[in-house]
Amino acid sequence: MKKHLVAAAISSVVLVAFAYIALLLLPVVFPGLAESYYEPTFRAGSSEEILFFVHPVILSFLLSWFWYRFKGQFEGSFVFRGIELGAVYGLVAIVPAMMINYSVLNITLPLVMAWLAYGILQGIIAGVIFAKIDP
Repeated sequence: MKKHLVAAAISSVVLVAFAYIALLLLPVVFPGLAESYYEPTFRAGSSEEILFFVHPVILSFLLSWFWYRFKGQFEGSFVFRGIELGAVYGLVAIVPAMMINYSVLNITLPLVMAWLAYGILQGIIAGVIFAKIDP
């Protein structure tokens, strides 16, 4: 159980750092996509923005629980097992959420695809950490 919590804590720190780096790189790498966030759909300067950095912590602990319960179902090297966890998370959680977002919000398909890629990458990063620390 201790390895399980350590893996979740490390994953939390890494995913918060990943979120921060992604936030800094978005306007540099994808300036057109970054402009989407100036649309009225998004709230700028609100107190809820902190949730962007709380989300990776919650995600890490929830994915860590999932890993703890089902890690025996994933086979191969720790990298492959992490990728598989990210893929499962992406298919089960991210794809349906992005379909809902795209259908009800005034957002572009490239933005939805970026969120999909970001979410799957989060799952893969967490999965690799879990598979390495808590095989």
